[in-house]
Amino acid sequence: MDAASQKPATAVENKSRLPVPAEAVQEQLARILAAPDFAHSQQLSAFLRFVVEKTLAGQEKEIKQYTVAVEALGRSPEFDPQTDPIVRITAGRLRQALAQYYETAWAQDPVLITIPKGRYIPAFQPNNIKGNHTPPAAPGQPFQLRMPQGPAVVIMPFTCQLDKPEQLYLTDGLAEQLVVTFNRFPDYLVIGPLPRKKGTAVTRDLRAVGQEYNARFVLSGCLRRQGQRYRLTVKLTDAATGGAVWADSFDNDGNPADWFAFEDRAVNRITAVLGDSFGVIPRTMAEKPAAKATEDTAVYDAILRYYHYITVYTEASRAAAFAALQQAAQIAPDYPFTLALLADMHCLEYEIFGADETILAEMERLARQAVTIDPQCQHGRFVHTLTYYYKGQKALFVQELEQAVALNPNNALILFSAGGYLTVAGEWERGAACLQKAKRLNPHYPSWVHLSAFLPAYLQGNYEKALMEAKRLNVPGVYIDPLVRAAAAGQLGKKEEGDTAVAQLLALNPDFPAQGRELMRRFFFSEKNVTALAEGLAQAGLNIR
Repeated sequence: MDAASQKPATAVENKSRLPVPAEAVQEQLARILAAPDFAHSQQLSAFLRFVVEKTLAGQEKEIKQYTVAVEALGRSPEFDPQTDPIVRITAGRLRQALAQYYETAWAQDPVLITIPKGRYIPAFQPNNIKGNHTPPAAPGQPFQLRMPQGPAVVIMPFTCQLDKPEQLYLTDGLAEQLVVTFNRFPDYLVIGPLPRKKGTAVTRDLRAVGQEYNARFVLSGCLRRQGQRYRLTVKLTDAATGGAVWADSFDNDGNPADWFAFEDRAVNRITAVLGDSFGVIPRTMAEKPAAKATEDTAVYDAILRYYHYITVYTEASRAAAFAALQQAAQIAPDYPFTLALLADMHCLEYEIFGADETILAEMERLARQAVTIDPQCQHGRFVHTLTYYYKGQKALFVQELEQAVALNPNNALILFSAGGYLTVAGEWERGAACLQKAKRLNPHYPSWVHLSAFLPAYLQGNYEKALMEAKRLNVPGVYIDPLVRAAAAGQLGKKEEGDTAVAQLLALNPDFPAQGRELMRRFFFSEKNVTALAEGLAQAGLNIR
């Protein structure tokens, strides 16, 4: 047999046995590797490239744990898959990353590449999914999106203080997964994970790292063993001061088989506590704003003002947030996140402050514009679902809301808001599930979340609990606060509390007896809810038309 006949089969020679042309698979591989989640992860990219290229070359039999570990992931020839689960862990992460890729802006890519569970050989098939997504740029062309306007966060390589040097993959995987998860929050520029220099220690001056990369925050961590447990400690440093603004630790029982689940729990918790709207980073930025007033900081200032407003709901914060977001829309008309927040402000004007129906058209226009610019703009998708809520189209609202939540299931603000609207719409179990997860992810939630506990208690006749939750609402600048206290107090026959709440309600809105039913219908969704609350108000001495 001559040398030519011994050469391995090429992708072109094997294209006839593939369900899609090999050239199309190669182009799809290039698209995936250029996406942010893969471009930031050497492990995921190397794994995917290796198994796809081997399959296209007709060498599927060479795709085994050992070859993937040594040839793709850089393990030594002494690699033992029985003691080192890196391939299984990375394969799980790769399946998750591919699913996320196809669920978002790249849903219309022509070829599906998957890694079926239980094997490492990829599957290729035509993509027949149709969706309202912007098609990606052609292979070789830059995919242009506006850069995030918020602060930069550097992810350091985590220190690994374990017995075996080859266990570095545990901390490397954690850092890479943090980058992937942080990138789901649209207003942060995530840098890293930075390359590991030598050995297992990371001893760089974190303040200097922030200055080097022009980043406000640096996230670092360390994994060590304590008895039979792994302990992960994580710290966020404010590079402007050099001080730690947050730190936490997470424990695992030491079983490598449970590592992937442990990593998911830790990463989700870290990113939610730090990056969510009520998280450590926005609160730190609000307390210590950047000194230089550039266009970008003006845009992020508008984001912070929105976060502040939905926490305190004062008239001053309302006006400041609206003005700042309108200015941001002029400064950065193609930045989807601030457009989505401005749409949300229009929504609040309608449902809380009684603006006329014309404001809904502007809300919908802004939300659509945000999603058109970036189909992954979760806040834009969320606000757009409220058009169905206000029209009473419950099935469509729930369906679209679940899709919006899925874009970033670790965004506590969206989970809190979704849980609230679902509860008011009568979907108590769905609402409770969203709220329970949001509270686990981020305990720094605003007081208006208590409304979701008030309404079920009130409708079930548990007026004592309803009044307790109503008192926790604590948004005195919004009519709903005194309204729910008045209704619960009225049902309990507590005249003094009812009189006080009614007086506060009328001070906020003197025309409430005439406008109240329409206002309540907008916020409380159903006539059933409105009638139940109106009965309590009547018991407190306030009759509405």
